[in-house]
Amino acid sequence: MYLIRSLRQDDLRMVGDELRSGGMPDKHARRLEMQKHGSCTYLIAWQSDAPVGHLLLKWTGPEQEPMRSAIPDCPEVGALFVREEMRSRGIGGCLMENAEHVVVSRGIHQVGLAVGIDNTNAQRLYRRRGYVDVGFPQFTVSWTYLDKDGREQIEGEECVYLTKHLIL
Repeated sequence: MYLIRSLRQDDLRMVGDELRSGGMPDKHARRLEMQKHGSCTYLIAWQSDAPVGHLLLKWTGPEQEPMRSAIPDCPEVGALFVREEMRSRGIGGCLMENAEHVVVSRGIHQVGLAVGIDNTNAQRLYRRRGYVDVGFPQFTVSWTYLDKDGREQIEGEECVYLTKHLIL
């Protein structure tokens, strides 16, 4: 079974070693700082003593319009990741379930997420869990990373926005 819990300071080195940053060397430390300031909860999935996945639950809601204006108080799931050799074992579902419980524990009845239109595996997971497209137009999500030579690069993907009504 998997243990899901928020990242702790003493986990940082192991999480950084086991869940590689993919061109973002301080990703986990930045997310831990965000968590300390209350803007997110950074969940880590553990199998025995090894981290095998993560999920970032952003309390600040969607960053992009029109979602930001339409559902400003809707927490947003992002950065769902499971180590490649551990995929299709229910870890992503466990992370999602835990995130939903955290949202409900705060008395919030809705959660949202952006998913790439070409990411059929993720879409299948989210739709199985009850997430639906509520009609926002497609939009581009972009991010920066450092390539193998240490140069900053920009990447992006076309996304749809899904939400789920949670039972309190």
